[in-house]
Amino acid sequence: MLSVLQNKFTCPSCAIQTELQLSLPVYLCCHGCGTTFHVDKDKTTSETKLQKRKLQPVRNIVIGTTGSYQGKSFHIVGRIRSVRVGSVSNEWMMLFADGTEMWLSESGFSYFIYESKAVVLPIELIKAKKAGSTLTIEDRVYYICDVSRQTEFRMEGQIPENSFDDSSYFTYELTNVKGSELGTICIFDKETVEFYKSVPVELESLNLNITPPGPLQATACECQACNRSFNTYLGAQAYSSICPHCGSLHNSYNGILERTNDKVKVTTSALDIPIGTKGQLNGVEYYVVGYACKKESGTSYHWHEYTLISPLKGLAYLSQYDGHWIFLREVNAFPLPAGRAAHLDSKTYDLFSKYKSKVVNAAGEFIYRFSAGETMWVQEYISPPEMISRESDGDNIVWLSGEYMQPADIKKAFLLKNIPPRKGIGMIQPFAGKFSSESLRRLVIFLAALWVISQVYFIRTAKEELAFMHVFGINDSLNRKEIYSNSFDLKYGTCNAEIKISTNIDNNWMYTAVTLVNEGTGDLYDLDLEAEYYHGYEGGESWAEGSSWVSQVVSQVPEGKYYMIIHPEKPTNMPVVNLNISVQRDVYVFSNGFIALLLLAIFPVFYFYRKRSFEAKRWYNSNYSPYDE
Repeated sequence: MLSVLQNKFTCPSCAIQTELQLSLPVYLCCHGCGTTFHVDKDKTTSETKLQKRKLQPVRNIVIGTTGSYQGKSFHIVGRIRSVRVGSVSNEWMMLFADGTEMWLSESGFSYFIYESKAVVLPIELIKAKKAGSTLTIEDRVYYICDVSRQTEFRMEGQIPENSFDDSSYFTYELTNVKGSELGTICIFDKETVEFYKSVPVELESLNLNITPPGPLQATACECQACNRSFNTYLGAQAYSSICPHCGSLHNSYNGILERTNDKVKVTTSALDIPIGTKGQLNGVEYYVVGYACKKESGTSYHWHEYTLISPLKGLAYLSQYDGHWIFLREVNAFPLPAGRAAHLDSKTYDLFSKYKSKVVNAAGEFIYRFSAGETMWVQEYISPPEMISRESDGDNIVWLSGEYMQPADIKKAFLLKNIPPRKGIGMIQPFAGKFSSESLRRLVIFLAALWVISQVYFIRTAKEELAFMHVFGINDSLNRKEIYSNSFDLKYGTCNAEIKISTNIDNNWMYTAVTLVNEGTGDLYDLDLEAEYYHGYEGGESWAEGSSWVSQVVSQVPEGKYYMIIHPEKPTNMPVVNLNISVQRDVYVFSNGFIALLLLAIFPVFYFYRKRSFEAKRWYNSNYSPYDE
């Protein structure tokens, strides 16, 4: 059948004309009747057996939408909607002004740009590969994050011939460690394995001439099992919908509810955040569209997980356990755990838990295939107040990045009257202190440096001037008698003075009471100085204790003329004791520096103790606690 004339295609079924924009051969879906045709190079037209079904717009992107990518303008000429086991993807053919073709792809409200030219791979490269396996393609290392199979194919507009495949074929989704380079492997048959490179992209960066999506609207639909009505918010953008009355699970990706044989236990208690509630988190408006209560297999631990959708920013999750809230988003990156740690964006996260999760009950809509028997192997790594989590069902591996949300912020964001009270320490609940570990380390270094500098300053500025020194021979006639020293001057304003006695005692003692007298004011400063020095040899070892000299510092002594009244008391077994008394003005006192050091250390030590106690409580329920070692 020949239906192409002067680059225009005339539909054999409804006679509506369509201008051909891609080079032949192409597949074309008539926008009038929905019939899909193959147009060969020689302009021969044949009708396909593809079921007629109008595709609902996604994000208001339609045939004819224009935009720009990397400085080059394009317009949308076609779209593919591929339903896979577990997910749905939309792909729009971008035709650039220079004739270049690329694909804009959407999956789970995330967007990617695909090259239209495939890299042909040998089938041996992917044999025995599964989710988590490594592949090297064109010297690039990728990790398989999803293994799936196409089950349904729809299209509209025009697409290249090699992009049309309504068969059931397997796909592998790939990513690199950083999530900056991605790709898809399509295994059409044993002879045809193709790899398509892709990169993530923000839809807003494409400058599409579309009306920004408005708020999600509730649409009434009827359960195919109990015939009761309930609201949906995502329509064909959801994969699964749950009837809140009977728990029947429906596929909804075709815009209508299609009942499955699966059934979910319906939640009987009111949700903390009801389905359909709108709220704003981190400056983004989200709608609660789904809910699941999950539990750790083999334990009684359970938590509440809310699925959020933003018309602008896509998919997110809110998890609540014991009144603690975590906001999570999927990441394209594929962190590689090493021991008890994993790394993302140059940040290290510590392993907190490994477990298998099961669904207890659920409600609402989900953009992926939801199953009542769904089980996930979960690994959680934390760096409070942030975390990353790895979830896998065997065929799919998803990494999520999460941050702690204060309960008050959740309450305010969704205008809630009541929320569950917090219990215990949350997995990534931030410590109440204002200092991070790095900040505390820097503070300690700063305080230590401040102390050292201050002590160096005091040592260098201390005068340590000898104001008086005299040796008294204390015999029996002077023993226990008052001795008056000569007058001496103490200068430099008000500062300290050190009075020191040195003796010639050996295995003995010497006591001296000293009174420092200000001649001008009569102020007295009393000191008791006792020197003891003993030594000997015992058990094959020598020993010694005490000293033959002793000193004492008097603080805040005003300048002026002074003398001392000395009252010595010597041992009776020594005829004469040489008592050397000296007065040194403005000396450095180490004990003052030590007290200053203790005062400076109070806050860091107290802070460290509080934080360590807090962290020990956080890790109490973890099998990987560093505080158990």
